[in-house]
Amino acid sequence: MRFKSKPQLYAFTTENIGGYFPLLDLQGKSVLTVTSSGDHIINAFMFGANNVTGFDINDLAKDFAELKIRALQNLNFEQFRKFFLRESEEGRDNPNALDYKVYQMLRDSLSEQGAESFDALYARFNQKGDLIRQSDIFNNQYDANTLKLRCNPYLQKEEDYEKTKRALAKRLSLVTCGIEEVSRKLEGMFDVILLSNIADYSQEMFPESRDYLSDFKRQVVEPMISHLNPNGIICPAYVYDAHETEPFRSEVDNPEKRRQRLQVTGADYREARFKSVIDGKEDIAVMLKLNVAGGKNGNKIQTVKRP
Repeated sequence: MRFKSKPQLYAFTTENIGGYFPLLDLQGKSVLTVTSSGDHIINAFMFGANNVTGFDINDLAKDFAELKIRALQNLNFEQFRKFFLRESEEGRDNPNALDYKVYQMLRDSLSEQGAESFDALYARFNQKGDLIRQSDIFNNQYDANTLKLRCNPYLQKEEDYEKTKRALAKRLSLVTCGIEEVSRKLEGMFDVILLSNIADYSQEMFPESRDYLSDFKRQVVEPMISHLNPNGIICPAYVYDAHETEPFRSEVDNPEKRRQRLQVTGADYREARFKSVIDGKEDIAVMLKLNVAGGKNGNKIQTVKRP
């Protein structure tokens, strides 16, 4: 399995989290999610998760998510938005993005690794946070304020931001590892597992395969399912701009192949369709809900109660 170890950072999610998180019933739940921008973690707490574990192959993604979480805990609503959004209110480059003075205020709340990472980054850019934010360290495609705010329920209203700030006091852990290692490194069981759009890269992960989406299911999704509690849900794919006719970018976007390849015995398959943050388009979250009666006999999935 191949996958690039140092992809670009995403400052914010590209998914319409508000479109499908309410369908997952995260209240009081244990969640495993891709770390990426940190927004899946933050929004999971906003929607009531009791504890969240984030994983990512990119060390800097872990450090950035930590910075974002510490900023949320220490900055008010407007300060947070000004610190992370790429554009100013006038639509120009935001001169206050990742402001060094704000970073210095947050630095002592970071882990040693996080502080070292950002110290080096600020030194590289001569303490100019706005240059870091506009650089190719971040994937800034479609990084317009309007889209990023639509993606994130915790950033839409001050009251929800404050609610999320209070919820972040709950248990959180961040792990650096590749997706193929996650199921081996996991401890404990989860009620919800979120793989974001990693399935989009399954062809890159299995470049020699004739059936890369099935390999993704067998080598990534199914091992993770063994860490689901009874009635737990895993979201193995997020489909942007979902449509039913060709051309398709990959097998994940092809509805017939997606439904064939991602079905798992012992789990109910569902696709939740909702509005994209891009006007006039719709996205889909694929959900597999584990059957309580499953067991690791034949092709069935084992269900294990949380200790």
